[in-house]
Amino acid sequence: MRIAHLGVKGLPSKSGTERVVEAIVTRMIGKFDITVYCDADYTPLDTHYKGVRLIRIPTIKGRYLKPISLDIFSALHALFLVIMTLSICMVLKTVLLFPCCD
Repeated sequence: MRIAHLGVKGLPSKSGTERVVEAIVTRMIGKFDITVYCDADYTPLDTHYKGVRLIRIPTIKGRYLKPISLDIFSALHALFLVIMTLSICMVLKTVLLFPCCD
């Protein structure tokens, strides 16, 4: 099975979401074909990290556009690769973009 992680700055991890993704990914190496979509500005030019395929995605510069463009461009790329399972690390972004309206 092919699994992709979206919404991550990159690996190796430095903090936050990246550490969680790195912990999950390192436990799944050898069992699944793992792809992590990373920010091209944040991630080194290496194409693999401990057996994980890293895809560097260019983003739009800007405080608010950078994370959203990373998510959108990563999702579009993953759709064209027909990834079977997507792990999207966007919980906080979803809460901020779509607040509950009562």
